[in-house]
Amino acid sequence: MKDWPIEERYKKIDDPNNLTKLYEEVKNSKYKQKIHISPLTGLLNDPNGFTYYNGMWHLFYQWFPWGPVHGIKYWYHVVSEDLIHWKNLGIGLKPDTNYDDYGVHSGSSLVDRDQLYLCFTANHRDKNWNRIASTMLAQLKDDKFVKQELPLFGPNPNYTENQRDPNIFYNKKRNKYFIFLGAQNKNNKPKILVYSSNKVGEGWEFKGELKVEGYEEFGEMWECPN
Repeated sequence: MKDWPIEERYKKIDDPNNLTKLYEEVKNSKYKQKIHISPLTGLLNDPNGFTYYNGMWHLFYQWFPWGPVHGIKYWYHVVSEDLIHWKNLGIGLKPDTNYDDYGVHSGSSLVDRDQLYLCFTANHRDKNWNRIASTMLAQLKDDKFVKQELPLFGPNPNYTENQRDPNIFYNKKRNKYFIFLGAQNKNNKPKILVYSSNKVGEGWEFKGELKVEGYEEFGEMWECPN
């Protein structure tokens, strides 16, 4: 089995042509999926942002292009009219800012006032390899997802570095936007953090933990709270 050093796991796509040989190998493999959504190359992880928008079903997934292992993540974008036949639209989100230069991690989507937004975890690491996870927003504009310049909010200092996978939604009764965020407290117990705002792109405030009676000690970290 191939070894995957850090340098290879966090190598970005500098030229799509570098994937051509690997793409041909995957396309011609007898194990290639004929029905289910599968990546052109590499690893498919966490499906994200599943939503119906402008007459199409949109689905994204975490994609590591170089092999079937975990490394730097992109969001790949596929669409369908019938949930059977899917079309590849290419990369939806790239790790291309100072906040997400070590990976665009999982999240969710929101259709609001005829606009499509993606809310995701931006993964950065400092020189000591400590993770700094911020929650970011991108909006579909002219067939491309444009990220907001600044995160909606950064990591909560009262929890470990394991804070990720925002689930964003609008509550009509309260007339507020909410984000549920998977997290871990300093005692290594699972938590879901609650943030809210009156506007989708700003003003997010921490409101506390989601109470999940009977599961306070279940596991160590709750990912993908949706």
